[in-house]
Amino acid sequence: MIREENISSLRSNGILICLTADIETIMARTKKYKHRPLLNVEDPKRKIRDLLEKRVALYAKADHCIDTGKLTVKQAVEKIVEIVSGNR
Repeated sequence: MIREENISSLRSNGILICLTADIETIMARTKKYKHRPLLNVEDPKRKIRDLLEKRVALYAKADHCIDTGKLTVKQAVEKIVEIVSGNR
């Protein structure tokens, strides 16, 4: 469930960073995981698209947004560290 109060609670405890990626990247990253109940559907690509559309307004409330689509895990972590340490 998506709740506005979750955003407020998270923000009061730190910096909100939204990690994004395009649908194809999300599909590639999640296809091997069968423990993701929201994606255990007939058309997971459609489900990802629907979830992203449904959540876009909440994701936009993040303090920072990082497109991880073309980043390695190490590069994404480095960007997060930059943000948290105030170098960005």
